[in-house]
Amino acid sequence: MANSNRPYGFRPVQTLDGSSLNGRVTKFYVPATDETAIFIGDLVKNGATSGQLNAGDPYYAVATIAASGDNVLGVCVGVEPLPGSLSINYRKASTGMYIFVDTDPNTIYSIQTDSVGAAVTDITLNATVTVGAGSTTTGMSTSVISGVTLAADAALDTLVVGFDPAPDNAPGAYARVLVRLNLHQYGTAIVGA
Repeated sequence: MANSNRPYGFRPVQTLDGSSLNGRVTKFYVPATDETAIFIGDLVKNGATSGQLNAGDPYYAVATIAASGDNVLGVCVGVEPLPGSLSINYRKASTGMYIFVDTDPNTIYSIQTDSVGAAVTDITLNATVTVGAGSTTTGMSTSVISGVTLAADAALDTLVVGFDPAPDNAPGAYARVLVRLNLHQYGTAIVGA
């Protein structure tokens, strides 16, 4: 059976130690000066005003990851709606909005691979993320794991820990794999085996 090409970014599914998926979800602010939209499943990092609070409230600023290789703060798992625009399900570009981020370095995520895909022998290897533009219709990220980059290299974005056990998933093109964020701000990079 061929896998469908339906990217969704990073979807939290479990934890590294097998405990309940509680996540460490934290509210952050994305200022209107940030011209890049953020979608559910996108990687985020500390904003350009890192360490500074949004004026008048207690929330730190974050920004989306534009390319692989950045230190990651976590994954956007929710967006606070704008008053008067309750149908917006992503953080609009150039719009001051609050988002919710899973900042737990032990979260395991499901993510789709690209057309190169992944094989069972790729489990425990590292890979880079190909950052997508996201869908303004679904509000979901379109980021995927690059099958070309699978290697034992601690400088790569993720560590593949397995395959998503969904019955419609198989090794090959557009396979869905389980990954740990390897360049997490609160975690330790691991060289794949």
